[in-house]
Amino acid sequence: MSGDGKVHAPFSPAQVESLNAYTGRACRKCGIPLVPGQNCYPGQIVRCDYICRTCYREYQNPYQREYRRVHGRARKVRALRPPLVMRGERFTRWLVLEDARVSTDFALCRCDCGAEKRIRAAVLRKGQSRSCGCLRRENAGTFFKTHGLSGHPLYGTWMNMVKRCTDSAHHQFADYGGRGIRVCDRWTGSEGCANFISDMGGSRPDGMSLDRIDNDGDYEPGNCRWATKVQQAANSRRKIRNAEFNALLAEVERLRALVGAS
Repeated sequence: MSGDGKVHAPFSPAQVESLNAYTGRACRKCGIPLVPGQNCYPGQIVRCDYICRTCYREYQNPYQREYRRVHGRARKVRALRPPLVMRGERFTRWLVLEDARVSTDFALCRCDCGAEKRIRAAVLRKGQSRSCGCLRRENAGTFFKTHGLSGHPLYGTWMNMVKRCTDSAHHQFADYGGRGIRVCDRWTGSEGCANFISDMGGSRPDGMSLDRIDNDGDYEPGNCRWATKVQQAANSRRKIRNAEFNALLAEVERLRALVGAS
């Protein structure tokens, strides 16, 4: 190994590439740092999945001893590779309870929630399975959660207010958003519902509904109140138009009187 921490000749290019992949890795069984050419094998051993020489011998020696016992002589034999998935390894929430030697073997695993299941070794090694399903259920509440106030009594009031002003398909859009009525920035966005509930007192008094003080103004904290049906009717555009018409009639009668007097 050279000063740059990587392996060069006399290994073949394929061996050099495989050994350099060990740099910065740790043995997946005992956890010690792997040093190319010192505590991990070259040659066919580098094709194993990050395991030190000592841990590899734990799987190699039993087969060599068995060969000596059967044949009565010492002979170097090709040892089997270490298991693809080892007992005690952890994959996110899965804890492996038994070895799985090849990618098609199934290993018994236990999830952090206590559930046990047999998972294919290749699936674990590739990270395609991280839990029994509990992790996905927990993340679902985080990924799709916006403000968490959909169950609040004022959520429907806030949502209807926003739709009246922004959704052109709403049946009242012509009387609100179509007339230029808008919802202030404080009451829109991810924090809009929470701000609306806070600004409007946290609850709606019995028998009252949301009303704008200035009928032509926007929905904003200074222009909204809780009003009764009588107050709502008195503040409607129809009542305002009638009052303006009555004032106009009175002005016409006054002018007629002045003309007749002259």
